[in-house]
Amino acid sequence: MKRKIDWLQFGQFLAMVMELWITIKTVFKERKIGPEILEWTNGPGKQAFREFLVTLAEEYRRFVERERQKLKLVPLTAEVDLDIDPTLPFDGAKLKKHLKQGKVQVEYRSDKDELYINGKKVVPWLSTEQLAGGRVKGTVLVSETGRHNPLNATLADFLFDNQSFIPKGWQDRVWYFWGSEWSGSDRDRYVRYLCWRGARGGRDYDWLELDWSGNEPSASLAS
Repeated sequence: MKRKIDWLQFGQFLAMVMELWITIKTVFKERKIGPEILEWTNGPGKQAFREFLVTLAEEYRRFVERERQKLKLVPLTAEVDLDIDPTLPFDGAKLKKHLKQGKVQVEYRSDKDELYINGKKVVPWLSTEQLAGGRVKGTVLVSETGRHNPLNATLADFLFDNQSFIPKGWQDRVWYFWGSEWSGSDRDRYVRYLCWRGARGGRDYDWLELDWSGNEPSASLAS
């Protein structure tokens, strides 16, 4: 079976060839050189033409690398108002606590794979018991996290909606945003978290009567 021709790509290729030919012809005409140079490049000038192509190819490779480095070093940035109430984790939830953290500059630095808030790095904070491999009940942990710069759930909402800001290194943990807390009709208390389902981040909540392990840090600002 014959391959189907993609006329759009074929047309784009022809347009590039024509543009290249016009550039070559213009340069040669300015120097009063005719089409006979083409015969020369395939004869006595073949080695010189080959060396020119190698130089051109190396310059192109350097250009591609410079552009790649630019993309790598330019961070993603956004202004986020962390005073805004977060989305409700479930119907009927009542916001019990929300640490208002102002309008901030959120920055993802791809070269370091790190997230920053107003220039401070977001770090995983764990209690002594969690670091030792133990588990801590959420009702106990909530007071400890409060002393270590916890970020609120409005940031979790932003990251969920803008997943290119989420560091790849976060994907092996469940990150909790202890700066916000809800209660339900039963007066139980809940906190928001981000986790990973495949390659995409997920957003959910947990009941504070549960236990937290060393794989479940608080998303906190570095001191």
